[in-house]
Amino acid sequence: MNKQLSELVSPTRFLKLLIVVCLFIPPVHSFEFDTRGLIELEYSAISTDAEDNTGAPRSFADGGYGKFAQDETAFSLSQAALSIELDWDNNFSARVVAIGYLGKAKDGLGITEAYLKYKSLPSESGIQFQSKAGFIYPKISLENTAIGWSSPFSLRTSLLNSWVGEEVRYTGVEGTIKKLGRFSQSDFDIELSASLFKNNDTNGTLLSWHGWTQSNRQTLWGESIQLPNSMIRANGSVLSEQANASKPFVDIDGRFGVHINGQLKWKKGLQLSIGRYDNRARPYLIDKGQYGWNTRFNHLGVSWKFASTWTLLAQKIAGSTMMQSPVRTNVVYTDFSSRYILLSNRHGKHRYTLRYENFKVIDLDSTHYDDNNESGHGFSIGHSYRINKHWFLLSEIDIIDSDRFSRSYHQKPPLLIERQYSVAVRYFF
Repeated sequence: MNKQLSELVSPTRFLKLLIVVCLFIPPVHSFEFDTRGLIELEYSAISTDAEDNTGAPRSFADGGYGKFAQDETAFSLSQAALSIELDWDNNFSARVVAIGYLGKAKDGLGITEAYLKYKSLPSESGIQFQSKAGFIYPKISLENTAIGWSSPFSLRTSLLNSWVGEEVRYTGVEGTIKKLGRFSQSDFDIELSASLFKNNDTNGTLLSWHGWTQSNRQTLWGESIQLPNSMIRANGSVLSEQANASKPFVDIDGRFGVHINGQLKWKKGLQLSIGRYDNRARPYLIDKGQYGWNTRFNHLGVSWKFASTWTLLAQKIAGSTMMQSPVRTNVVYTDFSSRYILLSNRHGKHRYTLRYENFKVIDLDSTHYDDNNESGHGFSIGHSYRINKHWFLLSEIDIIDSDRFSRSYHQKPPLLIERQYSVAVRYFF
């Protein structure tokens, strides 16, 4: 039964179903077809400060402990996004988003979102219902609000939301009820969402084994991300069955996860968001080299647009993840947290952004040669210039100061300061 459920909600099966639905709805109702996208070309230089001369670790995207998506100076197509949306006149719509990367440590092209959406008209009292079904981003990020889940504030999002883009996405159904304040002369809109989902059972693998990272790279549908080499995955070791790469969007046990989110929006620019995620995965099961990881966390966010040109964002995630051996002994058990505060000012055609963040992973298990403790801070400063409606020039400096003992397993310094200097041109269409 669990296997049948897993196949029913698999991303591939859902996309086929979405195509069939889209083919049948248009003949009955008129619809609008909309395509939007962006292309971003970037030149980045990497530098590090270490206690010795061993140099920087490999990029996390290439199976290393580096905090950025590349580990050397390079020119790249840092992202190319295409969003296709069909909007029918019966309150249904469908969206598919494709993303491509070229010239980074890991090139790729694939789907990052695909869903069918229903949105009712508000009632006389301001009650409105909305539902989504498909491959969905959970309602967490306050940064990634532009086309293709990109950020209007910076080239790279916070470590918190970089992790969301890497591991926290699922196939499922999301239901939302809203109370629109304008119908009752209130200054507040209230929203409550709940999701049932699958295909996110390995969530926590990458966060535990390569730690917090920063990029604008989103894991693609069906993509595998290389893990750092580890003695605990060697032949005959406790995790010899674990694959050398993690697949973030697979189902292991057939169980549904739950995500609940609430939002309060004030018409004067303030938004509060709070939520709880639990993938409810059985952490001792393994399928084709992929273990289940029982991952749960709380998230809290504040967004405030004030004085017409200023934006303040602050978010925090705190939770735990656990993976066990087939005999149900803890192999990896960690607590994790990350938070950031961002301040951005728009002045004419210019936007200036500052962001500070700190992060932590606390290793609670006793597995030898698998120390996943980590702590650190990050700082980003960015500038963007709007040439016209379509073209933007961006520059950014990102600095991450981290302490991770597991780097010493690869003869790299545990204490490391990594810097990335970037200039980019971004085109919206």
